[in-house]
Amino acid sequence: MNRLRAVTFGLTIAALFVMTTQGCSCKNASVVEDRNLSFNPTTLSFARVPIGNTSRQTVTLTHVGTSGTIEFATISFEGLSTDEFSFEGPGSMTLEPGDSTTLTVIYSPVDSNADNGHLVIRHNVVQLNNVTRIPVSALGQVAELIANPHPIDFGHVHVGDSKDLDVILTNVGSDAVNITNIGLRIDGSPDFEITAISHKNGDKLPVELMPGEDMGLVINYKPAGDICEASVLQVVGDKKGAKSYWNFSVQGCQVGPRIVITPGVIDFDWVSLDETAEGTLHITNAGNAPLEIQPNDIQIFPGSLELENLAVSNVPTEPIIIPDESDASVAFKVQWTAKTPRPDDGAPIGHVSVASNDAAHSPTMIPIYGKVEAPLLITVPNDMINMGYGAKNVPVQRQLTLINEGHGLAKIYTMEIVDASPNIYGEEFTFGHDSTFPVLQGQGEGLIPGFEQKSVTIFFTNKGPDTGKVTATLRMTTNVKGKETIEIPIVAQRVSSPVCRIGILPATMNFGTVAYGFPESQRLFLANDGSGDCIFRELRISDCGGGIFGGGANSCPQPLTGNASQAFSVQGIPAPGTVLTPGQRVSMTVTFNPPKQGGLFAGLLSNYYGLLGIKADDATTRQPTIIPACPAGSTCAANLRGAGGIAKVSVLPAEVNFGVNTIGCCSQTHSVCIYNSGNAPLKLTDIVFKGCTPEFKSVNVPALPRAILGGGNPLCFQTQYKPLDEGPDACNLQISVTDRENPIVVIPLRGEGTYETEQIDEFKQVSGKEVDILFVIDDSGSMCDKQEVLSKSFSDFIQHADVWENEYHIGVVSVNVLDDKVIGRLNAGNASKTPRYLTPTSGGNFSQLVNLGCNTTDSDQQEAGLQAAQAALSAPNTTDTGISCSSDTQCRNDPNICPDPNKCGYTCIDGTCGGWNRGFLRDDAQLEVVALADEEDQSAAGIDFYTDFLKNIKGWYNVGMMHFNAIVGTGGTDQCADHGRRYLEVVRQTDGLSGSICESTFAPIMNEIGTVTFVPKVQFFLSRLADPASIEVKVNGVECKSPAWSYDVGSNSIVFDEDGSCMPQAEDQIWVKYQTLCIKC
Repeated sequence: MNRLRAVTFGLTIAALFVMTTQGCSCKNASVVEDRNLSFNPTTLSFARVPIGNTSRQTVTLTHVGTSGTIEFATISFEGLSTDEFSFEGPGSMTLEPGDSTTLTVIYSPVDSNADNGHLVIRHNVVQLNNVTRIPVSALGQVAELIANPHPIDFGHVHVGDSKDLDVILTNVGSDAVNITNIGLRIDGSPDFEITAISHKNGDKLPVELMPGEDMGLVINYKPAGDICEASVLQVVGDKKGAKSYWNFSVQGCQVGPRIVITPGVIDFDWVSLDETAEGTLHITNAGNAPLEIQPNDIQIFPGSLELENLAVSNVPTEPIIIPDESDASVAFKVQWTAKTPRPDDGAPIGHVSVASNDAAHSPTMIPIYGKVEAPLLITVPNDMINMGYGAKNVPVQRQLTLINEGHGLAKIYTMEIVDASPNIYGEEFTFGHDSTFPVLQGQGEGLIPGFEQKSVTIFFTNKGPDTGKVTATLRMTTNVKGKETIEIPIVAQRVSSPVCRIGILPATMNFGTVAYGFPESQRLFLANDGSGDCIFRELRISDCGGGIFGGGANSCPQPLTGNASQAFSVQGIPAPGTVLTPGQRVSMTVTFNPPKQGGLFAGLLSNYYGLLGIKADDATTRQPTIIPACPAGSTCAANLRGAGGIAKVSVLPAEVNFGVNTIGCCSQTHSVCIYNSGNAPLKLTDIVFKGCTPEFKSVNVPALPRAILGGGNPLCFQTQYKPLDEGPDACNLQISVTDRENPIVVIPLRGEGTYETEQIDEFKQVSGKEVDILFVIDDSGSMCDKQEVLSKSFSDFIQHADVWENEYHIGVVSVNVLDDKVIGRLNAGNASKTPRYLTPTSGGNFSQLVNLGCNTTDSDQQEAGLQAAQAALSAPNTTDTGISCSSDTQCRNDPNICPDPNKCGYTCIDGTCGGWNRGFLRDDAQLEVVALADEEDQSAAGIDFYTDFLKNIKGWYNVGMMHFNAIVGTGGTDQCADHGRRYLEVVRQTDGLSGSICESTFAPIMNEIGTVTFVPKVQFFLSRLADPASIEVKVNGVECKSPAWSYDVGSNSIVFDEDGSCMPQAEDQIWVKYQTLCIKC
């Protein structure tokens, strides 16, 4: 069987042209062949399908002509993601008269969005313009959270003791939910406290949970009295942009009985219609006092959805007493009779209620789930079919969609249009022919499988007078219980003559902000909502201007006039002369591809506006219509708009080392976070393992493509390693994004397998001797003299090298973020300037490095020091692929790191393929960033974005190992420079140092920065996943006991108390021994 996303059957343009001329009815043709193609159904409408599931619909293609062979050229999708839509077939590539073939469209949603597009079939049928477009649509998704356990029950805890309970929140819906806040309601007991939160990205909110994903939290209960207490865990999140709340009961008691009912839920699953299913519940006592239940206190909760169809049985007739500290139990049964078909919405059909003397859990509610094995039919529309206006003898069509939301097969026994009024003019309402749905012709049943749907075409042809209303009823008989007969009113309005009403849907399009070099497309429909035929004549997008200052939105020329747009284009325009019948729609695609701006405003957002105009003739009156209608002699409002910007990628970490792992066991997950420091959304389009064995995998990858907003939260996913044999493994992770200069970012992955389950990790406390210094220099036109002052002050800076004992790295980058060859690259990417960074043994000269020149173009346009620092300190600039090389060509031609040699961000650096800054940034070195600028920072993102990024370089527990320093305008008496407020705020948040750029010498501030204070590491990451109970720690051979250190579960690390008795000092040896955990995945 062929399963295809797009098929081409070897037809060249010339061959297609030959087929076209062979099928024509022109005067010179010696043979006229009557090719004609019909397709059924005329639309494919998929109901709501959960993410991860699949739905199928079959299209029948029939040669309804009398001669000639129909040949299919290509089959593809327009306006639909091939990640979600595919097809199988067709069974035959050619059709003779009367022949049919089928192809199956498969929908497998990967995101929550509704989908609309077309299945496009190209062929040699001239009267169809050699193409058939079948509309395809699908509904969106919903999100839902559950807690486990629920209720969140601590049982009984003695006064003075406390108890922790792990709670898992799971998204069991079909859409993503963004968790923004988690807390205990203030009106609950103060004895409950949330002590920890953990999820795929760490422990900070917000976090996005995809369908099936979960997160954890720890709630502590420390009772202070002798009564049962309660609270509510409240989770706040966003679903499709709307705020939602989930509440979960939290409870605990000091002493008393504790009712336990197992199982905690009854799920009857699918039960055939009118059949009865039965389940058993067991009651035990886990408390420290007798549990008492009265017979009448075991019942079906009165508020149950299926109350009349639920029952309990085998309940003891005498009072129930279950002693404490006993294995005794009481059992009873729950029955459900599946009487009424209902949608499978995931909600319980009822609850069992058990009241007892367990005050904290009385009544205990056990949810009951069940689904009816029966069809459930929904009609769209369900209230009325409005046929609109019908001119004499001009058919008008509408669609009725039948959706089976049940699990059984829906059978339509009869379908007819009855009670037409008036009915003296003959049959005016008819069904469109559909050989796959014989009930329409009265030749059998129409069948709709569970969770599928069927479209029915209804025609109204006015055979009566020029005015008046016509009514009728569509009547169906079915096998659906409660809907054995379905009636839907139909109404149509007669008009005197056919009228063309041409329009576009939607009337306006806003593409938002699009990254330069990565065009975006949206679907547009050309629609005839009139009662007569329209003849399409012309379509044109006129340029309305725009720019960084807006404008253009209300200054478009008259439709079809002015200059053609350079930013907007249309594909799929019908040929001039194409006839659109009443109710017909033609799908087209509008593409926005903003041309990149140059000059002074190259780094700013640029707005673009266009006016899409259409001309069509009324087929009856031959009068032209031009839309949109604008007042004569005035300008028009744009109906197309969008903005162009820059998307810039940064990735942390630059590599992932899983260390040593037990064979057959999964490593801890390592997060990879993708940042966007541009002003246009950065799209993550693909994540691919290159050269990897199945031992490496990704976890919690969102549905792709996924946009990352400029300056917004990073998008993070996890990687994991499960070794299958002994020895080291290495490969690369390729991240594809819409960054024009770095479309592929490579993250090296490394790990090693072993059979040993005991691990000893040894660390050496940093000495403070290794320091990486990154200077971020403003090289705009006003900075020539300031660079000279910095150069002269360097001697005061370097004299403190004795503190570092000559283990320094010193590098310089420009504030220029507009030139893709310069942004974040040491020495502004100038390969002729060596070394790339200074070390005690590299040679070179600081004055040479710091003298970047005075760039009066790009750097004057956007002076973005924070953004430049971010690019310099993250992948792809810091990537070390580990792949040996002797030339840049070897790197470009290695598909594991550069799928496209023309878009390769890696070069041969010191014999290894990597980013331009490879080797500069060291894991255990102190990091000092020094910005020198006379203008305010103009980076795209907010201050918190860059602060968060900088702190994550060394880890949040080791924030003292990184400082951001600035020599800028400090306000007040500084008249030579703008106030560098953004720089100074980052200085404050990272405990850095600042000085005035207006001083005649920078020696004092350089002296301070040069006097690097030793900041010891407090966090040490373990190489393997540790069993917390087995961890032993020694410092310089002496045992170190908790609480002088703690184990951080989320990061699998040892964190020392800075004021503790065994806090490691410079060059101390740390020894950690533990048993490894074997996690299955």
